Amino acid sequence: MSRQNQSDFDHITIIVGPPSTDKLKSNIRRWSANSGKPQDKIWAELVEASVNNGVENGTEHEPSSVNEAFSYLLIREINVSKPFHTYRYRGDYSDPVIMFYTKHIYCSSGLPVSIDEFTEDVKILLGEFFGGMLKCEWIHVSSSYRFE
Repeated sequence: MSRQNQSDFDHITIIVGPPSTDKLKSNIRRWSANSGKPQDKIWAELVEASVNNGVENGTEHEPSSVNEAFSYLLIREINVSKPFHTYRYRGDYSDPVIMFYTKHIYCSSGLPVSIDEFTEDVKILLGEFFGGMLKCEWIHVSSSYRFE
């Protein structure tokens, strides 16, 4: 089975560290106090909303910010959809995790992008893009694929 056909398994994982700006940290503390939710859950909800907004807000004539970043890095028109959001737990704290399955990363011809195109350099640059977009202290980007 070629990796191209394994797009149900292959994915890019982005682990997002805590917020980096004092203003953002202050807002999260305030939102947490007002809602009764833990700060890490508020942060995860903000990350999820920001990423979903970055994926969905493209138009017919202008790509979304996430599509534009993927297109720039992979040097052709790319459409990204359906980011999967989850958590990585570290003791009592959870870090937001975003997963982009390659079946939802496709080129203009409609075919999924191969996980092999996500080289270390591309992953570093994706981390810089998402780190800037989300204003987090650190970010970790990795790729996973299934061997048959």
